[in-house]
Amino acid sequence: MRKRLLVIIMALAVLTLYFGLRFDLFEYFTQQYEITPAQELEKDEELEIPSREALLSISFVTKNSEYIDLEVEVARTERERAIGLMFRESLDEDSGMIFVYEEDSKEKFWMKNCKIHLDMIFIDKTGVIIDIVKSAPPCYDEPCKFYGPSVPYRFVIETNGGWADGKGINIGDKIKI
Repeated sequence: MRKRLLVIIMALAVLTLYFGLRFDLFEYFTQQYEITPAQELEKDEELEIPSREALLSISFVTKNSEYIDLEVEVARTERERAIGLMFRESLDEDSGMIFVYEEDSKEKFWMKNCKIHLDMIFIDKTGVIIDIVKSAPPCYDEPCKFYGPSVPYRFVIETNGGWADGKGINIGDKIKI
């Protein structure tokens, strides 16, 4: 009886540690950063780009333990994700946007209304890069091509086209916040 009770207590302790120490990036974003949802755009209203205070600094950690920094705008809401980087004429060299999903997603991305080539870096819930679309071109005529992995992801980072190759970012690397 004592042995069975001890096994049950140990099992509960292990489960408590596992679930208590589980690192969920979505919870980190939602609890640590106050991001104002994108305002509804009126017809012909110009898209507002978030202020510098709304940027988040993240690091990519390569397999060689090299840290590569990037400043990103955060797209958390459905509206912010739908607008993304549309209509942007340019991006600063080490900047981009991170799309944050509450649940794993297989939603596809397209380049409609984008004016610049973009890298799309797909990341799982543990922060590991699972796919990279390199230098996706703008789409000027429909139907537009859709991009995305066949496996679920939790985050997508869009940067200037060629940025991932130029910085040596690869599938299997991680992000750190």
